[in-house]
Amino acid sequence: MRRVRREGGRCGSDQGAFAADHRRVRAIAGTLSDRMDEMRRDFDWLVSDRMIEQAVDMARLGQSHDSIAQTTGVSSAELDAIRKLRRH
Repeated sequence: MRRVRREGGRCGSDQGAFAADHRRVRAIAGTLSDRMDEMRRDFDWLVSDRMIEQAVDMARLGQSHDSIAQTTGVSSAELDAIRKLRRH
């Protein structure tokens, strides 16, 4: 069977192989992107969880609202909930 050259000097079978490779690379990139997003969400959750633990510990030690907020970045609403839970 004879290969037919198309525009750009590539053979038809070369273009097909290139397109298939391109699709595979895009699929792998999509999978990697999804995994990175998942890891980023997990990391954010862990950091947030750790900050809340630190805020709870600081509240138990009687640290001020402002000090806890500044150190941990925990919101006022979260601090109010922590202070209420600390009583129990």
